[in-house]
Amino acid sequence: MNRSRVRVEPSPVFAGALELIVDDRPQSVVDPSRPVRLHYDYAHRVGAVLAVARPPGEPMRVLHVGGGAMTLARHVAATRPGSRQVVIEADPEVVRAVDERMPLDAATARSVRVRVGDAAEVLPTLAGPYDVAIVDAYVGLEAPGFADSADWYRRVRGLVPGGIVIANVVDEGDLRRVRAVAAVLAEVFGDLLALGPSDLLAGERGGNVVLVGGGGARMAGRLDALRQAGPHPAFVFGPDEVRDRLGAGPLG
Repeated sequence: MNRSRVRVEPSPVFAGALELIVDDRPQSVVDPSRPVRLHYDYAHRVGAVLAVARPPGEPMRVLHVGGGAMTLARHVAATRPGSRQVVIEADPEVVRAVDERMPLDAATARSVRVRVGDAAEVLPTLAGPYDVAIVDAYVGLEAPGFADSADWYRRVRGLVPGGIVIANVVDEGDLRRVRAVAAVLAEVFGDLLALGPSDLLAGERGGNVVLVGGGGARMAGRLDALRQAGPHPAFVFGPDEVRDRLGAGPLG
């Protein structure tokens, strides 16, 4: 019997949670009863950045490039009531599965507007402004072409004047992918922050690194809070360390 390429099943790891699976690869985890809960390490790191981006509980305008199960959109709605969010999801099967098997609660649904389509085409139709843009769009482990485009990130920057852009980068453990995306982001945003697991930095395994552009000295001043937030063991690099360790910094 053929199985659907997009399905929702009980998580075998996290009690009470549901797992979105795309092409037999776990993609997102949601606990419908506790939307504030984040399961994957990289999502915890994104959540830590969101927590210090604005005062606690203050509503934010958030653009999500890549929706999946809308784990982070649910988290924002739960931790910052009154937030306004736009989610761009390229895969209509994913949107349908989420609507049917792990629907948003009423409060979150009021917070979120979903746009189905290619982000490169949807982005120019958005007006903004947003406080935060989260770029987390993958097909399996493959990033879309715009993830390497400085021109595309300049469009994103135009939608977040004075705000921040958070990019989730999947790396095989050699830091090649992280360095490539960091170089693009540095060209557009200048100074960056980087957060990830220590064993990835040591080359012991692949994993996810969270890069943060924009926010300037304000975000650089949040490094201690981000280091305390974990998950541990972890590295949290400020702009100088990103330049020294990842070779990415402002041009000129």
